[in-house]
Amino acid sequence: MEREIEGQEAVSEAEALLDNISITMDRSIDEMKQEVLDELDLNEEDVQDFDIDVEYENGESVKFKHDKE
Repeated sequence: MEREIEGQEAVSEAEALLDNISITMDRSIDEMKQEVLDELDLNEEDVQDFDIDVEYENGESVKFKHDKE
């Protein structure tokens, strides 16, 4: 199922997703990736490209990427 959203709807969905998961430097990339996939009800095998880039107001940022080749 492919769905594309833009604008404020995309911002609202991203904020809701981030409210439900814990993206922090003290967790492993695999843990955070699995939590995102679980929240979105996706199987890792079905995901070709996975990028997360979170920047907090205090300047801390968390970035991780997974590309299936």
